[in-house]
Amino acid sequence: MGGEQDAVGFALKFLLISMISHAITNPHDEDGIRGSKTPNQKLPSQVSYRHPLSSNQEIRRASEQTSPQVARAVGPPRSAGRGRRIGQWQQLRSAVFPFQGLENSNQVGEGEVEAMGLSFRGEFNQKVDGKGRMSIPADFRRVLELGDPAYSKDKLPRMVVLYGPHLKNCLHAYTLEAMAEIEAGIQNLPRGSDARKKASRLILGKSWETEVDRDGRIVLPKERREQIGLAEEAVMVAMGDYFEIWNADTFRAEEAAEIDSFLSDMPDDFDPLSLISGGG
Repeated sequence: MGGEQDAVGFALKFLLISMISHAITNPHDEDGIRGSKTPNQKLPSQVSYRHPLSSNQEIRRASEQTSPQVARAVGPPRSAGRGRRIGQWQQLRSAVFPFQGLENSNQVGEGEVEAMGLSFRGEFNQKVDGKGRMSIPADFRRVLELGDPAYSKDKLPRMVVLYGPHLKNCLHAYTLEAMAEIEAGIQNLPRGSDARKKASRLILGKSWETEVDRDGRIVLPKERREQIGLAEEAVMVAMGDYFEIWNADTFRAEEAAEIDSFLSDMPDDFDPLSLISGGG
């Protein structure tokens, strides 16, 4: 009888010790306390492990949500532990810092230059010295820079001047990109055709490429100055995709006569905007 009681007592002690040991903290549990796992809680072996992002990767992820320029600057995405990859520029649709223009930054979003257009605007009077040096207006220089694919802060912007005999009393100045479009149009003409031959001679053969120096000037050769009677003062007139270079006195006389003749045939309430819509 005494032996049976000893056996029962030993069994109860063993059961009590087992229950207590299950309640002791286990460092391998997710929540740190054994026995507190809820019915839907996964065991450690069932939980997928995700490596926390480093500070550099957090910066990268933030940069991906700003703009395409920043995304390109930080480079391609890197692995974020256990083969997991940060999404590749997923949230570029709404930039936090949209570029509003070119005034304060040399970097522009893709298509921004196309949106603003490479267009010359305005009319400027410029002095010409005895060596034929003349300043290009700052507004015009900006368009020339944007229209030169090779332009950078370390290089000078280039322009192409046409001086064919078909131009009366003025020269035409184009950006390199605009001139490339003209050349492409000529090359699309049939080989050996009379149209291609004349266009090549009058445009390609009568063109001159030059640089705008660091002072914003060009040097117009003596032959070109004599061709348009250019002496001490030039007028540069914007024509959208190019600009004209005139002798100031010639321009004032010809423009006045041309405009007066044109307006004399128009009604008193004529609006030049009607020419755009074809109403004039």
